[in-house]
Amino acid sequence: MNLASDIKELILLNEGVILPGLGGFVVTHHQAEIHKDTHLLQPPSAMVSFDSRMITDNGLLVSHIAHKNKLSEDTARSTVSEYVDALNKELLEKGSVLIEEVGTLSKISDGDLSFKALADTNYSIQSFGLPSVEVPQTVKIPETKPRTIPSPVVPVIKRKKSVIPVFVEPVTQVAERQRIADNHVFK
Repeated sequence: MNLASDIKELILLNEGVILPGLGGFVVTHHQAEIHKDTHLLQPPSAMVSFDSRMITDNGLLVSHIAHKNKLSEDTARSTVSEYVDALNKELLEKGSVLIEEVGTLSKISDGDLSFKALADTNYSIQSFGLPSVEVPQTVKIPETKPRTIPSPVVPVIKRKKSVIPVFVEPVTQVAERQRIADNHVFK
C-alpha cells in the first residue's frame, strides 16, 4: 500500500494531513504574481510545509485509508503506524527520507525536522496544472506635457439689425373704437 499517494491526495483535498507521532503537512496559499526579473506570471498556488509540532492524530489519514482500501479503522491505524515507524527509522539511519510525490523530510542538528517540498508542485486544485506565462515587458510611455489647442479661426459675420415697424395703438383708443362700433352697428 502506497501511503505517499494518500498523503498527497489528502494534502490536495483537505489543506493538509497529520502523520501521527511525526508531524503534519500544511498548505499555504499564494496569489498569482509577476516576477519583475523574468517577466513570468505565476498562477495562484498552494505550497506545502511541514510542522513537527502537529503530532496528535486527527484521524483523517486513518479514516481515508480505511475507506479507500475497505479496511477496519484498527487495521488502517496499524498501517499508518507502521508507515510512520518506517519513516522514523529511515530518518535515524540516513538523516532524511523521501515521501514520494510530496517532498523530503530531514533531521537537522537540534533533532527537529526540516521539509523540502518537491520543486514546482502546486497543491491548489483550482489552479493545478496551470503553467507560468511570459508577460511582455511593459514599455513606459514618457510623460508628456498637456498641450493647449488653439481655437479655430472662424470669421464672425455681423448682420445688421433690421427694425420691423410695429404699430401699437394705446389700449384706451382700442376700447373707445370698440364702444363706438358697438353703438353704431345695431342702432
